[in-house]
Amino acid sequence: MSNVSDKDSFSSEAIVYDADPVSIEVLQLTELAFGCVLIHLFALLGLAGATINIIVLSSQNITTDSSNILLISLSVADFVFCLTIPICRFKCIISHLIDIPTAIIYDIFIQQHLAFFNRVFYYISITLVGAISAERFLVVFFPLKVVSIVTPSRIRFVSVSVYAINFALASPGFFCLTETWMLSESYNRSLPVLVITEFYKKNIKIVNVVISLVYNNTVLGVSILLSLTCTPAIAVKLWIVTQKRQKMIQKKCSFDLQVAKILIAICTVSLLVYGPFVGYITATYFIPDYKLISNSFNLYSVITDFSGTICASVNFLIYVTMSSKFRKHYTRLFSNVCICK
Repeated sequence: MSNVSDKDSFSSEAIVYDADPVSIEVLQLTELAFGCVLIHLFALLGLAGATINIIVLSSQNITTDSSNILLISLSVADFVFCLTIPICRFKCIISHLIDIPTAIIYDIFIQQHLAFFNRVFYYISITLVGAISAERFLVVFFPLKVVSIVTPSRIRFVSVSVYAINFALASPGFFCLTETWMLSESYNRSLPVLVITEFYKKNIKIVNVVISLVYNNTVLGVSILLSLTCTPAIAVKLWIVTQKRQKMIQKKCSFDLQVAKILIAICTVSLLVYGPFVGYITATYFIPDYKLISNSFNLYSVITDFSGTICASVNFLIYVTMSSKFRKHYTRLFSNVCICK
C-alpha cells in the first residue's frame, strides 16, 4: 500500500509497495492520468463495442463458422475485462472524492477478490489472439485441407479450452494473498493490508513455477509467438495470392479475405500492445531478488491495464473500418434500435 507510511506497524509478512527505481510521485501521477480518467473512458468504449460485436456475431453463423466462434470468444473476454477493469481502478477516484483510507480499504478488497480475476481475462484475450492467428494461418495456407482440420466442433473445443486452461493455470494465484487489519500511524486507524497465505508459504516453489514460468512465460509466450509468426506470414500469403490473381485477369483485383485481414489488424495491435509487457514479465522471472509488489510493478500494472483496455476497445473499430459485411450488420442493428424507439 503506497499510501501508508513505512513507519506503520506492519508485520514482515505484509505486502507493501517498495520504493524502487520508480518513485511514488511518478506512480501517483500515472495512476491519476490512467486509473482515474483514461482507463474508464476506454472501458466504456470497449464495453459498448464488445456488446455490439457479441450481438452482431451471434446473429451470424456462430455454429458453423470457425472464425465467428473465435471472434465471439474474444469479444466475451474483452467484455468481461472492460466490465471489471473500472471497478479495479476505481480506488483512484475514491481517494480524490472521499479520502485515502477509504480508497485503501476498497483497493485491498478488490485486489483480494477481483483484480486477479480481471487479469486472467486480460491473459485470455492474449491467448485467443494466438489461437485466432493459428486458425487463420491454416485457412490461408491450407484452404483445401482446412475443412477437415478446422471444424466448428474443434474450434468450439479450442475456445472453451482457452478459458479452462487460463483459469486452471491461474487458479493458485487466487489463494496466495489474504487481508489482515493493522494500525496505521499515518491515519491513526486500522487499515487492511495484504499478507501471504499459509497455502502460498507451503507451496511457494510450485506456485511460482506454475504461474511465473508455465503460465506467464510459456502459455502467453507461445500465444505471442504464434501471433508474431503467423500474422506476417498471412499478410505475405494474401499479397502473393492477390498479385497472382491480378496477373491472371490482367487488371487490379479486389481479392479479399476480409476476416483474415481483420485478424491481421487485431493481431498486429495486440502484438504492439501485449508483446513488450509479456517480455517484461518474462524478464522479471530471471532477475534475482525482483520484488513483485513494488512501485515499478504497479506502474507496469497500470499501463498494462490501460493497454488491455485499448485492445479490448479497438476491435470494434477494426471490424467497422475493415469489413463492409460488419458495417452492414452494425447499420441494420442500429436501424432496428431506432425503429423500436
